[in-house]
Amino acid sequence: MYDTALRIGAFLRLESDAVYLHCGVTTGAAHLGFARSRMRIEVGELPPSLRGLKPYQVEDILCIYKDALGRMKDGTPLPNARGCTGVSIPPGC
Repeated sequence: MYDTALRIGAFLRLESDAVYLHCGVTTGAAHLGFARSRMRIEVGELPPSLRGLKPYQVEDILCIYKDALGRMKDGTPLPNARGCTGVSIPPGC
């Protein structure tokens, strides 16, 4: 439903003003500290590095990278572009 609503909105030249949580997006948002019970996140509540993006772009990031966000939260090294482990994200990023 989300993707369909997004496309209908784009056709009508309407844009969301918040990130709406569903499926994988909720998991990604939870790894950033947002409650799973939330239905949406206002752009101003997002980490500074995500605030400059459009809500649909943040939705994509939270969904696509939900597993990587979980590993970052747990302190597990992330794979680099070649799939090798050992890449870590410094605290506060």
